[in-house]
Amino acid sequence: MTLWHEVENNRKWLQNSLSKNAFEGNTTTEILNWFADKAEEIVIEISKSSHGIMVVNRIPKELVASNSIYRIAQPILLRERGNTEPFTKKQLFTLLNDMKADILSACFTNIPRVITLKCHKSVTEKREAVS
Repeated sequence: MTLWHEVENNRKWLQNSLSKNAFEGNTTTEILNWFADKAEEIVIEISKSSHGIMVVNRIPKELVASNSIYRIAQPILLRERGNTEPFTKKQLFTLLNDMKADILSACFTNIPRVITLKCHKSVTEKREAVS
């Protein structure tokens, strides 16, 4: 929620300006490259500062956000390199929507497994507590 607040209200993504002027005159490829490069820089910086040791419960939100952007931008950039013409804004928007749909589908696919694991875990913990 903190990151969304920063994007929506402050027009910044991880301390980087997202104002309309920031990308004026840039192609979609240049903007995607900028996001991928910034994301890579942030991941490297966080990895260096933590000496490569991450505690699962304490992974910085910046790392999650930058890693996500990097993993979204890179496949699109690779796909574009195979094309003879750069993506239009409409094509890029369609690709991003498709990626969102794929991510949500993957999340929903795992819901039954998560529910089963949670239910099984709570039953086991109750039995152990009674013993």
